[in-house]
Amino acid sequence: MGERVVLCKSCSTNLEIEDDYWAELGGGAFECPHCGAPIKVPTAADRSAKTVVPLVEQAVAPKRDGLILGIIAAAAILLAALLIFICLQE
Repeated sequence: MGERVVLCKSCSTNLEIEDDYWAELGGGAFECPHCGAPIKVPTAADRSAKTVVPLVEQAVAPKRDGLILGIIAAAAILLAALLIFICLQE
């Protein structure tokens, strides 16, 4: 008899479910024994469809390297212009 592994999305616990119980629950749900969150058991049709679900969602930060370098370059040019202006005033 085989087992299937289901991930609880609430507490990230991997739960092993025997095939007989899996077939009995098909399309239904059960509670996670660790956190009590409902876990939906897919039906046979759901299992045949290939879906990719990331286990951990990672936020992708926008790249701002060019913006930061542009601001630094502009500040350096303004500082150099200010120094030249002050030196010419004397």
